[in-house]
Amino acid sequence: MCQAWRELMFADPDQAAKADWNPVVPAKRSQATLEKLKSRMLNDGTLMQSFPTQMAELAPTIVRNTFRTPGNEPDRPSFEIVTTANTKQRRALELIAQVRVQTETGTKNYGKSLSYKKNLL
Repeated sequence: MCQAWRELMFADPDQAAKADWNPVVPAKRSQATLEKLKSRMLNDGTLMQSFPTQMAELAPTIVRNTFRTPGNEPDRPSFEIVTTANTKQRRALELIAQVRVQTETGTKNYGKSLSYKKNLL
């Protein structure tokens, strides 16, 4: 998740720099990362967050509520409402949907198994 959400957090978006990474040489931040740190804002104008605060913001906000009409009878009508994801939640779900895991038997695309995703967006 941290890798998928790099653009939403304080992480360096320059993945090409990881190709020639050397553990002995001190790391240098890219210009894009320095600008992100300075502004503390994403391109859409929202505040940038760390992984724990990102999880705290995203976790409790998409819910399914079941409403029942007044009365004690078991056959009383009820209905469900699923909250709509905001812009940041939609982007986070889109990024997670792109996650692919390499296993011994091949690559698994976990994004396609998110059957609830279409209901949230």
